[in-house]
Amino acid sequence: MEWRWHPNMRCPETVVNFNGSTYKLNCGEFEFNQAEAFCKNQGGNLVTIETEEENNFLKNILTLMRNAGGASENLWWWIGLTDIKTDGSFEWISGQSVTYTDWYQGPPPEPNGVAWNNAKADCVVMRHTYGFTWSDEYCRYYDVQAICELW
Repeated sequence: MEWRWHPNMRCPETVVNFNGSTYKLNCGEFEFNQAEAFCKNQGGNLVTIETEEENNFLKNILTLMRNAGGASENLWWWIGLTDIKTDGSFEWISGQSVTYTDWYQGPPPEPNGVAWNNAKADCVVMRHTYGFTWSDEYCRYYDVQAICELW
């Protein structure tokens, strides 16, 4: 695991490998489209999570980053899942099939299509406050971190 603490960021930028994949966790502040553009610039996409094992690995890394790196307790992390094209039909932006999900069971149960202040929720985050389970949120939230999966 590689850690690089950047001033003005709320956690250390981290690069990890798992089952042949490389993940870059960047602690900048992004809207969903900005996060995906950042990941493409790094040589990948926002992460596609295909199995419970992969999801648990990422949850453990996020927990370590928060505890060891002194990260803010309220960090959210964009993943590459969205229902922008068809409301209620989630797709990975990588084009891979959705074979696994880890939605927060609530209350309110996710996905619920609604974010704070009744904004339409089409993009998915892993939320610390939900034990890093998944929540659909407003894509234009601008202070969310990015989990990139590099090719």
